[in-house]
Amino acid sequence: MKRVPMSVLEFDEKIIEMANAENASDNSETIAKVKKIMVKIIKNDLTPRQKELIMLYYYKNMKVTEIAEMLNIDHSTVSRTLSRARKNIMERLKYYF
Repeated sequence: MKRVPMSVLEFDEKIIEMANAENASDNSETIAKVKKIMVKIIKNDLTPRQKELIMLYYYKNMKVTEIAEMLNIDHSTVSRTLSRARKNIMERLKYYF
């Protein structure tokens, strides 16, 4: 079983909470808006390393250990970088919702 840090669960819950706070007429409209904003934030506001790890973890569905092995870095470095990236994303999402 994959162990998921609590911060990941909190991150996902916060994004859902922010999306639902917006009174969009259609749920798919809200999801599309959140995705568009997330892509903008990832592209413009994260460091190159954070972008890379977010893409591998969330979009390629790789585990932390797989990313660490692939990039030849320590798994704790991957975890810390993902945590910082999530924090950066959350800070910027506050301005949109």
